[in-house]
Amino acid sequence: MLQRLAYSSKAIKKLLADYTDNPEFDFSIGVLIRPVILDSLIGFNLLAILKTCLAQNLEHDLTIEKINIFCNGILSDGLMQTLKYFNQLESYGLIASDDLRDMYNQFSVAYSDFLEQPEGKNTMPRAKYRIDSTANNQFRKLAVDPELKPMGHTLYELYNIYSKYDHFGFLFFEVYNYERDIKEKRMSAAISLFVNHCANLYDMLQRVTPKDQFIEAKFKSSKEYLADKNS
Repeated sequence: MLQRLAYSSKAIKKLLADYTDNPEFDFSIGVLIRPVILDSLIGFNLLAILKTCLAQNLEHDLTIEKINIFCNGILSDGLMQTLKYFNQLESYGLIASDDLRDMYNQFSVAYSDFLEQPEGKNTMPRAKYRIDSTANNQFRKLAVDPELKPMGHTLYELYNIYSKYDHFGFLFFEVYNYERDIKEKRMSAAISLFVNHCANLYDMLQRVTPKDQFIEAKFKSSKEYLADKNS
């Protein structure tokens, strides 16, 4: 996630440098912002799990186990979604049944920590870790956490706006044609979210890998930026 955040941030920085003379860059910036919003949603749901573990004074190993179940569930779901897409292609006659079965087997071998074939070779794999990873469920979990509810609200508002950038339709033109100052305010809110997302990731890393000076320094600098921005 840190790598994805860094890549998006670098690209947005380039676009912002020319944004004043090219306001149409708002579209490309919006497309880059959306995946970071979804990554942030995952990150703050993970924080909610970590907070619960700490509140319950769970042992370190048990906390790591719960974190791994969530993370592996997210990764497993991505693999299963890809296989479902190829199932559809096969049902439309766009790929051969033999190629689909080969894909089942290849995925099961390449991602054996996440997938299994309980019905044997050449059959649709099943995720070893199954969680409800839908955006709706993750928003709901933040909404019921009093501490994380404000962040969940911010994420939902930004997600609702920037999801329109990914899809052709009336609402894209409606949100894209807002007044320039409104668009710039939501861009600013999204960029602040980037820093919150970064701070959250480093916060969780330093909690589970204490005494790592690099992680501690990054967490400290992101926290200081947020404190200065909110003062």
